[in-house]
Amino acid sequence: LYYLDSFVPWMDKVPFLPRATVAWVTSEATVLDQAKVLQRPIFVDFSAKWCAPCEEMNRTTFRDPRVIEKLATEWVAWKVDATFTTPDIEKILDRYRVLGWPTMIFLDMNGQEIPKSRRVGEVLSAEQLLQILDQLRK
Repeated sequence: LYYLDSFVPWMDKVPFLPRATVAWVTSEATVLDQAKVLQRPIFVDFSAKWCAPCEEMNRTTFRDPRVIEKLATEWVAWKVDATFTTPDIEKILDRYRVLGWPTMIFLDMNGQEIPKSRRVGEVLSAEQLLQILDQLRK
């Protein structure tokens, strides 16, 4: 069942599997508005269902209660799902220069990328992501 989660969307409805995950915003305009209103930086996760490392992080890192809490209280969390590339998704991928998966970028509250913070092709554990989030908030 653990591996089927990558391929079967209804697996989140199975009662004995953990369901808590990050409350992602999926609209760029909403993310930018929330960041300004809340005075918070933005965490962006570029992922796709066909990306095994992305799905691993969805099953582990983004279900960790500490990560969920940190992103909910200190960041605006934006998920860009590139499973199916539409013209709008392609524009976002081009604008943020996404070349591989998973890609995680960190933006200030004005939507500008924080220098030297981008992570590409890495599967981050909850501990690693929490450490990065804490460092970038200082």
